[in-house]
Amino acid sequence: MTRTLAVLLFALPALARAEVYRWVDEYGQMHYSQQPPRQGAYDAVRPAPPAAGTSPNLDALRKSVEASDRARARQAEKTAKDAAVQARRAESCRRARERLAFLESNAPRRFARYDDKGNPVRFTEEEHARQRSATQEIVKENCD
Repeated sequence: MTRTLAVLLFALPALARAEVYRWVDEYGQMHYSQQPPRQGAYDAVRPAPPAAGTSPNLDALRKSVEASDRARARQAEKTAKDAAVQARRAESCRRARERLAFLESNAPRRFARYDDKGNPVRFTEEEHARQRSATQEIVKENCD
């Protein structure tokens, strides 16, 4: 609807033929205007019609609309990417906060990792502190 209205508004000047007046002043200088001089002789001049099928205004408008459409598509793509990044950050934040709460509510001896042979190895105080610190960093990066 807006696009059609814009095309019509830009096409109106081409459709409305304004009179152009030509006259020579007392110094011999040629003048052109949309209004005749107040006194003296003048000629009404009709501009040549535009070539069939072409209109500089319509071509410029078409290019402008296409450029606007491309810019709008790029902006929509950027907005979608930004929303996806925000959603990933929010999910990372949620998981990191859950893990941090779990680490802080349980003693280090309750945690274990598995060695190369598949045997459980309990966390030391230092390993637990490192895990908690790393998780706090993830919370700080994704939750602010």
